[in-house]
Amino acid sequence: MFMALSLFNRVIIICVIVAVVAGGWMLYLRERNNFAEYKADVAAAVKAQQDKVNLITKQQNRITKKAEVSHEANLNTIRGTYQRLRDNSSGPMSAIPDTTSNPAQATAHYVSVAPDLATRCAETTQQLVDLQGWINEQQQVNDGR
Repeated sequence: MFMALSLFNRVIIICVIVAVVAGGWMLYLRERNNFAEYKADVAAAVKAQQDKVNLITKQQNRITKKAEVSHEANLNTIRGTYQRLRDNSSGPMSAIPDTTSNPAQATAHYVSVAPDLATRCAETTQQLVDLQGWINEQQQVNDGR
């Protein structure tokens, strides 16, 4: 059938086929270049995100280390304070305080009966305060402040 066409028509058909193939090839090359640019953009975004994650991780580790040191210092202060209070309140006392005695003696008795209770309460309170401060600092890092 192709041979039955005139030479002019055959040349036109061949030119159309070449144009379609060339157009398809050019479209392929353009899309391949666009995909290469897209991959480069994604790689740059991944690197930027990884750098941001590394920075935030370093900041959070620094905050955690600072909070640990601060918490230990606060606990040492509390333990020292309550140890001094126990040392100052020790003295000869009966097992059951006299209800007619003054309040200072009753307080000294309860401190001597449960010497660690006040310290543990203070330590727990301090732990909660330090934990709240740590959480607030971590949240500020996450929020980008």
